[in-house]
Amino acid sequence: MKKSIFIIFTIIIFLSLPTPSLSQRCNKNDEKVLFQIKKSFGNPYILASWQKNVDCCEWYSIECHPKTGRIISLDISTGNISGQIPRQVGDLPYLKSLTFHKLPNLTGGIPLEITKLTHLIFLRLDWNNLSGPVPSFLSQLTNLDFLDLAFNSFTGSIPPELGALTLVTGIRLDRNNLTGPIPESFGKLTNLQYLYLSHNQLTGDIPRSLGHLINLTWIDLSRNQLTGDLSTFFGTNKMIQVADFSRNSLKFNLSKVELPASLIFFDLNHNKIYGSLPATLRGLSLQHLNVSYNRLCGKIPQGGDLQRKDDVKTKEPCREIQREEKTGRTHRRHMEHKWRLSTPRRWEGTKKYSVAIA
Repeated sequence: MKKSIFIIFTIIIFLSLPTPSLSQRCNKNDEKVLFQIKKSFGNPYILASWQKNVDCCEWYSIECHPKTGRIISLDISTGNISGQIPRQVGDLPYLKSLTFHKLPNLTGGIPLEITKLTHLIFLRLDWNNLSGPVPSFLSQLTNLDFLDLAFNSFTGSIPPELGALTLVTGIRLDRNNLTGPIPESFGKLTNLQYLYLSHNQLTGDIPRSLGHLINLTWIDLSRNQLTGDLSTFFGTNKMIQVADFSRNSLKFNLSKVELPASLIFFDLNHNKIYGSLPATLRGLSLQHLNVSYNRLCGKIPQGGDLQRKDDVKTKEPCREIQREEKTGRTHRRHMEHKWRLSTPRRWEGTKKYSVAIA
């Protein structure tokens, strides 16, 4: 009897003791690295919760693996952080997600040590003041699913080595100062669904290889100096929903382009596109369409959303060429066709055609 009571008492004592998995989940090596990162930023207030007497898995901006306690996510956003990305981030070997977002005093480039993060699948370094070239060594992050370097001050060309990121589904390099062409190697990114390269100074023809990306859903190449033909981007087998190529120097015949049924947002304004509106526009449920300031002519295709009397308000169709026999000159008459489509709130407003008679 006494022996049984002793065993029960021992079990109760044992169960009452704090276990390492409950009292201290955080890995000590990871904790040490985090303190180094905090120090490199000058111990900012936003990281005030990073204290010795608090398990680092409970710290602000930190996420630990539920079983191993290793740091898998570091997200520092919207705070008074100054300095450069600490090299020590590369010493968090199990990191899967790394975010530095909306830190206007975060400067400098991307450190080479980031390539040690072989498990990284999500890299978001947007809305900062990072500068220098987009590093080619990012191609070593072969497990990367999402890369976001938007709204920074990166310069130079887009490294073709990024074409080695074959698992990536999203790339954002928009709102920088990038120059040169879009790499042909991007045509190898067969899992790519989202590509944003707008508001840079990119030049050259848009690579035909991008037309092979059948999973591409959103593409924004607007406000660059790109040239070439977009025909290969489209087709009945494509999945594109949003396509913005506005404000470039694209020049091709739009007449026989086959637009996919998935397309809901289509913007080609301020280019040198000629021909007429393709007949495939009739079957689309467009929420935004802008082909203004091009060299298009002809009639608006009849049928579908473009013909609904309640939704579409147009003036007379594109006029014939007016020839002035005395001078032999041909005048182009420009007309705007305006209508209102039933749209989600984010795309509400008057839609415009600016049609040039060719």
